[in-house]
Amino acid sequence: PKYMFGLRRYCKALSCHGVPCTFFSLDEAHNPQDVNLVLYFHGGAYCIGNAEMYLPQFYKLCLEMRKHRPDVPFGILSVEYSLAPEYKFPVALNQALEVYKWALFHCSRSIVLAGDSAGGGLSVAVLLRAQEESLRSADGLILISPWVDPSGESLPSAHLESTKYADFLRKQELAEMSRSYVYGSRGREEEGEKKNCEQTKGPETYEGEVGENKYSRSDDHQNSSSSTTSSNGINSSSSSSSSRFSVSHPLVSVMRANTQQLSRLPKTLVFSGGREILSPQIKMFVKRLKPDMCTHVEDTRAMHIWASGWPLLAKEGAEGTAKMRNFISDLV
Repeated sequence: PKYMFGLRRYCKALSCHGVPCTFFSLDEAHNPQDVNLVLYFHGGAYCIGNAEMYLPQFYKLCLEMRKHRPDVPFGILSVEYSLAPEYKFPVALNQALEVYKWALFHCSRSIVLAGDSAGGGLSVAVLLRAQEESLRSADGLILISPWVDPSGESLPSAHLESTKYADFLRKQELAEMSRSYVYGSRGREEEGEKKNCEQTKGPETYEGEVGENKYSRSDDHQNSSSSTTSSNGINSSSSSSSSRFSVSHPLVSVMRANTQQLSRLPKTLVFSGGREILSPQIKMFVKRLKPDMCTHVEDTRAMHIWASGWPLLAKEGAEGTAKMRNFISDLV
């Protein structure tokens, strides 16, 4: 769109450990190393979108930070992760983790992870992987209508019926895109699972292992070396390929991560809308976080990603931006 051309003067194209990113700051002299950084993962059900799709929202948040905290250098690094079905899980996750590692190494100020919809789920997955690799956690986490359960098992039919004409998301489309993300080809699960089990590796594609399967919810302290199954139906054996590469994998459906790991997430700000179809799973996810570490902002009249202000939600977006500004300001 033409209105975005003027905003691109605030952008810098970067390569962070080989992953293309866009850095956005109102101070053109700034670099990610100089600022309090928001590391942003865009939504789009892992199948659509790009790093520059929220430039107007980035501009508004940067402007709010400049107005209310002029003493705080601030910028946003938006990640151009690879999309399904051409690039299936765990390519996007591995790329996102590489950018996070880059940020940890280069940035001396605060780092906040943020994302909307699928990008919200990806943000959580990055921090779960960071725990696995004993990396420093982010200073904060912002989740805008996060897609935390692509398995679709937390979409009650009654809620789907009540939001049929209120939200632009549809259950069938989400199911199709979640399969594309995991299996790489829409609806071809068996073929995709077979290809995933081959686990071809390489620095060019970021394909390969996602680490030991230490993420399954196992509140009963099951032995992770056995081939037992948790109460959520997730195989806790680290040698089970089908468990690692399914839509129920806890790094895909992060709501299924174990309680101990979720308890180690940083201070979190979660937005949801009462009229979006993801509302039930977001509420379930919030209940699994530490109450003193999570702030849940729900607009009961709003639909998906209302807090971003996209595409035609200027009033709601302004409210969401103000809350994000206050959340970030309290962390720096």
